[in-house]
Amino acid sequence: MTGKTGKKRWMPLALGISLAINLAVVAVVAAVAGAAWRHKGEDRSAMRSPRGAPAFIQALPREAWLAQVTAMDAQERSAYAERLGALAERRKSRLKKNHAKN
Repeated sequence: MTGKTGKKRWMPLALGISLAINLAVVAVVAAVAGAAWRHKGEDRSAMRSPRGAPAFIQALPREAWLAQVTAMDAQERSAYAERLGALAERRKSRLKKNHAKN
């Protein structure tokens, strides 16, 4: 008779924790699936920078960028142009490498 009174108290706690973990996993899977469904077929090219323009140029309004470049002396403009050229070359080589993979 006394065998059933010593009920294990950890069992409901373990079941509750298991349920919470399962619900968390379902929520994460649902969030990922919802995000994928919401953005399916969306044109992401609008988020990319135009060809040849680094992101930092686009971050500035055109007038601010022009004012900054105009304020540079010849040596600073030359160094700036070299950095832009190097960025363009890296982009070209990266694009060639990506096209070679495909």
